[in-house]
Amino acid sequence: MTLDDIGQILATLEASDVTECEMTSGAHSLRVRFDRALPTVVADDGSMGIATSANVVAEAVHASGSPTTPIKATATGVLRLTHPLADTPLATGANVNAGQSVAYLEVDGVLSPVVSPVDGVILSVPAADGDWVAYGTPIADVHP
Repeated sequence: MTLDDIGQILATLEASDVTECEMTSGAHSLRVRFDRALPTVVADDGSMGIATSANVVAEAVHASGSPTTPIKATATGVLRLTHPLADTPLATGANVNAGQSVAYLEVDGVLSPVVSPVDGVILSVPAADGDWVAYGTPIADVHP
């Protein structure tokens, strides 16, 4: 099992509703557990349901009238939402500028910045500090 295989597995699982998965391939094993605690939402007609990250973002886009821009992982590695020498992690509601470092990817102990492609406000942060993320995984959504 290579890092690319693991990245592809994680990307597939992240896009699903799976909360736990364990795989074994030869002498290698991989166990993944996602915290998928989701809030209950009330629709306009009074019906209740469980919010998914997709419909929470869709509701926010609908409410604002304009789409969000995702900030995506530029490599496969461990996500760090704050630099070790800083104390303010990436959070919903934060203002960001195009080109600003908003998170870091740790690969073999080296931190590489992940930058915002646009000016705006962080609408959501679907990834958590310490998550193993694959190339292209959404780390945050920015409302321009």
